[in-house]
Amino acid sequence: MAENKLPKKLTPMLRQYMAIKANYQDTILLFRLGDFYEMFGSDAEISSQVLHIALTARHKGSENEIAMCGFPHFSAEQYIKKLIKAGHKVAICDQTSDPSLPGIVERQVTRVITPGTIVSDTEEEHKIRLLAAISKNNNAWEIAFCNVSTGEIFPGGGTTIPDLIDQIRIRDPQEILIHHDHHGIFVPIIEQGHIRGLLTNVTTKAAAQDMIGTYIRSTQQSTAEHLYHSAVEESKKITIDEITVRNLELVRNNHDGKVYGSLLDTINATITAHGYRLLHSMLLHPLAEREAIQSRLNFVEALKEKGQLRRTLQANLKCISDIEKIIAKIVLRSASPRDLGALLQTFHTLPQLLEALKPEKSAVIQSLIPGIAYQGAVSQLLENAIEMENLPQSAEEGNWIKGGFDKELDAIKNTFSQAQDWLKNYEDEEKKKIGTDQIKVRFNNITGCFLEISKANLKNIPVERTLHLTRKQTLVNAERFASSALYEFEAEYVASEEKSRKRQAVIFQSLCADILKEKDLLQILAKKLAELDVWVSLAHIADLQHYVRPEFSSDGKLEIEAGRHPIIAKKLGNSFVPNDTKLNHEDEQLVLITGPNMGGKSTYLRQVALIEILFLMGSFVPAKRASLPIIDRLFTRIGAQDHLLRGMSTFMVEMTETANILNHATKDSLIILDEIGRGTSTYDGLSIAWAICEYLIHHIQAKTLFASHYHELINVVESLPKAENASVAIAEYNKQITFLYKVIPGGIGKSYGVEVAKRAGLPLDVLDHAQNILASLEKDSFHSSSSPAPIPAQLIVPPTPLSPSSPSSSPSPSSFVLDQLLDINIDSLTPLDALMKLKDMQEKIKTEKDNL
Repeated sequence: MAENKLPKKLTPMLRQYMAIKANYQDTILLFRLGDFYEMFGSDAEISSQVLHIALTARHKGSENEIAMCGFPHFSAEQYIKKLIKAGHKVAICDQTSDPSLPGIVERQVTRVITPGTIVSDTEEEHKIRLLAAISKNNNAWEIAFCNVSTGEIFPGGGTTIPDLIDQIRIRDPQEILIHHDHHGIFVPIIEQGHIRGLLTNVTTKAAAQDMIGTYIRSTQQSTAEHLYHSAVEESKKITIDEITVRNLELVRNNHDGKVYGSLLDTINATITAHGYRLLHSMLLHPLAEREAIQSRLNFVEALKEKGQLRRTLQANLKCISDIEKIIAKIVLRSASPRDLGALLQTFHTLPQLLEALKPEKSAVIQSLIPGIAYQGAVSQLLENAIEMENLPQSAEEGNWIKGGFDKELDAIKNTFSQAQDWLKNYEDEEKKKIGTDQIKVRFNNITGCFLEISKANLKNIPVERTLHLTRKQTLVNAERFASSALYEFEAEYVASEEKSRKRQAVIFQSLCADILKEKDLLQILAKKLAELDVWVSLAHIADLQHYVRPEFSSDGKLEIEAGRHPIIAKKLGNSFVPNDTKLNHEDEQLVLITGPNMGGKSTYLRQVALIEILFLMGSFVPAKRASLPIIDRLFTRIGAQDHLLRGMSTFMVEMTETANILNHATKDSLIILDEIGRGTSTYDGLSIAWAICEYLIHHIQAKTLFASHYHELINVVESLPKAENASVAIAEYNKQITFLYKVIPGGIGKSYGVEVAKRAGLPLDVLDHAQNILASLEKDSFHSSSSPAPIPAQLIVPPTPLSPSSPSSSPSPSSFVLDQLLDINIDSLTPLDALMKLKDMQEKIKTEKDNL
């Protein structure tokens, strides 16, 4: 952060500011001045750009000029969120003494908000914001994560730096804590790896989880008593590495990193924030324990057949607030009466959930009841205390405490009630004294108490009748007066109002303290509501998308009948082509899948992996029938686009990821390999793919699906035990191919690369020349040779120059259609527009075809 440009002479207020700022050099300091938060110097320059607010100056035009900008304190949350999103930390410096007292107001930083510690009501819906910490214990590294808005702290896996980076990529934390001694190690890795989290240096040397607790208590100046440790035993879950999370798009898509289009998005029908967070966690932590998976499946099955019950539960879950976040806000002193109202609304909803569940005879459904039958006392306390209508953002505002709850506040409110009577009586007395009914006695927060007489009426009133009044304000059509009686009343009224505000703040703090006494009960309630939400969600998706309950395979066999890719099938509906899959340790341990690009190989591979993950997380699966094994690891090698951004070649990415698989997979793993050997020469790639097939069969013996464009491997697989060939079906007619997207037994000896290139719109002369080269290569086929012969030199011929009149010099019909399709905004397209655009495309293609 840039240094502050100091004026030559500092006022007492600016000296105070600079003294505080000196301790927060890397942080935007919000300095409370009355009803505004102000920023000075470089903080002001940065904030004005980020927040798009006017940059002004204090002491402008003098040698003491200093840049300044600010915003009202009641708008602070939205502005702080923008600063945090821009990657800044924010220190809140509040007034801590009475501004009405003589001398400079005392101020101190009450909270430091960072990307990993912000708890905001305006966050994107259900966004999971994490704080991470990295530490080193002896020679082993460790990492832990914390969701500050819920208080959950949990460990990451691994003991090496690559393990830690893997976890960071999976979790995508907004802030990462490291000891300053390790700064030089991780900064290059973070920068080169395009990791987005803010790297924060700390001086605490401790275990990662303890480092998080210390940092939160320090920045939030809080006990952070809502923090709790959560962990799943390693033996009870499946490890999924970052590569697999990315390849399968489990929680984010690979296009823009958003949730839309991921598996999480596809199976998410949760209503509550608790439920969404649990579903997210379940996807990243598939289970390795049969009983736990069985229990989850039982809940889903019991609710799948209860459509009306699900709809009732979902309607009521909409009224459930984020209990964990409310507790966090109370602990961090950022809660408001609205949060207490949201909690009370949850308590109002619980009886309706219980009423829906109790009539059900299913023992599984009945087991849900004890968890949401809340036994705490805070529910009745809030019922007695809170007026639910128009709850204010600040505890000191409004009249949100019910009458009869607090005797002291009732007495103060009684003063207000009497004040209205006094004003009415005073107005009547003045009307008699002045001799006119055209008098109004009013009060507002700007002018205070006043007596108002229109100028037209004032002209007719003798001066001696208004001598006891003092002119207070002149308006266009009226004069406002004060009197000694009004001044006395105003002083008493304002004092009572201040007493009321302070008393409401005291009551609010007392209610918050009572809520925290039941913190553990409330956190358990939140978890039970999350589970209910997830079971209902998974049951809803299973019913809607026709998922089935998977069976447990006792002999390690993987059998899927009419399986579907959950993400793509949801979009395509009935037009999606389902496929069967069989893998076992007897005769189908490795299945090689060949066929052209665009034929559906990659979709099929991902489909099998996603179905296995859904099973292990306790969900029904998209298939007609599925018998699935519990595996120890799931490995995938698909694509290289993300690593290319990190400076790695396609071939290096392939080899690094494949090495990880071959070094860590076991007999009980499931391996998905897609196109090994693309990034090097044909012979090198083929040789490596060949050797990998044999190694997987003879050494690792894991169930494997291997897609390859090397159809030379078909003969290799036929010679290997426990290996089978499969391919994606193609319909070929009149030199045209149609993708059937059906996986069938047996390999396919053609790659159809030229036909795929034709679909992509390559010029006709290029396609013709490629076809001639292909025919020559196939004539001198080296497929049957044990050692491939070199390509004949006569096949390497220069291309024929294209003439300007060549058909390929103008856009092909398919190119036109592609351009049209890419320009369409589907979200705003009406059915009529769609038909018209389709008609235009069809006519264009017909015209181009006639001209060929």
